[in-house]
Amino acid sequence: MIESTKYRAEKTVVQQLRQGDRSTMALVYKENYHMVEQFVLNNNGTGEDAKDLYQDAFMVLVEKLNDLDFSLSCLISTYLYSVSRFQWLKKLRKKKSEKIISINDNADYLDNLSDDINDVEFEEKQSEKEKIAISTLKQLGNPCKELLNYFYFHQKTMEFIAEQMNYKSAKAARNQKYKCMERLRKAVALKFNKN
Repeated sequence: MIESTKYRAEKTVVQQLRQGDRSTMALVYKENYHMVEQFVLNNNGTGEDAKDLYQDAFMVLVEKLNDLDFSLSCLISTYLYSVSRFQWLKKLRKKKSEKIISINDNADYLDNLSDDINDVEFEEKQSEKEKIAISTLKQLGNPCKELLNYFYFHQKTMEFIAEQMNYKSAKAARNQKYKCMERLRKAVALKFNKN
């Protein structure tokens, strides 16, 4: 069977992403952002929500591609859209059922700690993982602890966080948030696997 040009091009892009090619990452990021933004805006979200959601989805893609056992069985655009859609709908369901925001109820941030969006066991493990995540967050040093608390538990915007924590811009605060989430994910994964 002869591969289509599009499929061969997609395989090349995946290979370049796996090798950490920055220009390919930037191109893939830019090319696919608009569809996620449109989805979020059409489903009760803001531009800020779309940016945060898309960055999370893009990080999931990059992490998955770094796993040599992972095989991408669809187009990159389909994968990014699916992850974004899954996370956004989960967030909307949570908001709909949530009346009071408390540290134990904030599943949005815990959703991002799951290694696999299709993990059936995740629902069963959630309360245990939630406890580990909360205790790990409390042990994180500043600025990460403060930044993640502002964003996830007090639902502050990146503009607010940048101003409060003296970052140059909302983009700088967002970049720091992802570095902090990486630290938190790794720490939680270590603790969770030990349990």
